[in-house]
Amino acid sequence: MKTEDVDIEFQDDQSNIENQEGHTKQKKSKWGLVRNVLRAISLFKTHEAEPVGVDELISGIRQIPTDKIYQLHRSRTRENSAYVVALKDLRRESTFISCVERGNPLDLKVMKAIMNEDPYKILRDSTHPLALINKRNQNGQTPLYVACKNGNFEAVKLILSCNPDHRLTSLVDGEEESSLEVAVRWRHINIVNELLKLEWPKKALHKARKIASTAEMQKLLKKKNNKIGCRCSIY
Repeated sequence: MKTEDVDIEFQDDQSNIENQEGHTKQKKSKWGLVRNVLRAISLFKTHEAEPVGVDELISGIRQIPTDKIYQLHRSRTRENSAYVVALKDLRRESTFISCVERGNPLDLKVMKAIMNEDPYKILRDSTHPLALINKRNQNGQTPLYVACKNGNFEAVKLILSCNPDHRLTSLVDGEEESSLEVAVRWRHINIVNELLKLEWPKKALHKARKIASTAEMQKLLKKKNNKIGCRCSIY
């Protein structure tokens, strides 16, 4: 065998060894990636990832650089969020009911302002159950009912001037009761007179008569009931 042939065979063997080593390194590299992926999955499954504290998270968020434009946008977004809107609605309704309960001159002014600034008055008819002047409070009672119960005559007139659904009932010990009934029970004769200017179902008048404790109140309710009876008999 010649020297040249030996050199060629040696070169071929060396080339084969290098190719095998290259394939081996490539395989090791791929298996290394696979092992890393499997380890990451294992950590997630076994919850071995390092926990991050709330304070640390908040601190990290605060360190994020923000410019004035972004801060203004974030402020506006927060202002218009559903949570803030709901909170404003709750405060408005709570303030309105508190004014209805007291019914003094200053409260009447606040009531007028709240009703004028009600953002839903265009979307909701005055007789809508969720309109401000009809919406039940946390006790299940309408503003008109509360005003009648407390004998706040001016508050009653102000609410009625907005054309609410005066026939809506309120809850008392789990039972439904009309604004007329509560005014009769507490003997607020001036409020009863005002309410009787409106149309009432015969059932509401009948229930009110049953709890009327004075002759004057009985007379008023009987008169209204007779008018309804006469009107019904015509048709």
